[in-house]
Amino acid sequence: MKLNRAAVHHEGAKLLLTQAQRQGERKRLSEAYRELLQARSALGSDVGLWQMYLDVTEAKLFLAQGDVEQSAWLGVKAWGAAQEMGSVKVEPELRALYASLSRKAVTNASVQRLGLELGIC
Repeated sequence: MKLNRAAVHHEGAKLLLTQAQRQGERKRLSEAYRELLQARSALGSDVGLWQMYLDVTEAKLFLAQGDVEQSAWLGVKAWGAAQEMGSVKVEPELRALYASLSRKAVTNASVQRLGLELGIC
């Protein structure tokens, strides 16, 4: 069995993001971002699927940092990748992301685009 380095770093990023959100530790956000960068650099042949998952996690990270624009843009990118692969696995996460984004910036064009792409508005 071969260790999937991308998966290990992705899970690390998600854990650090969760800790940052629960404990309010902003430094964990930069650690989570570094983990995401390592995950992207370790991608193998299943790049498309992993790219989608990494984009969702990165969108959540940018939301936690307060960057609504980048978060929404990555959400749209992840949804586009999901559509290309015929996958709906990330739809619940992206709908939750949209709900959080729209609470922060309902009139933001990128947030509205994410809602349109998801068929919400």
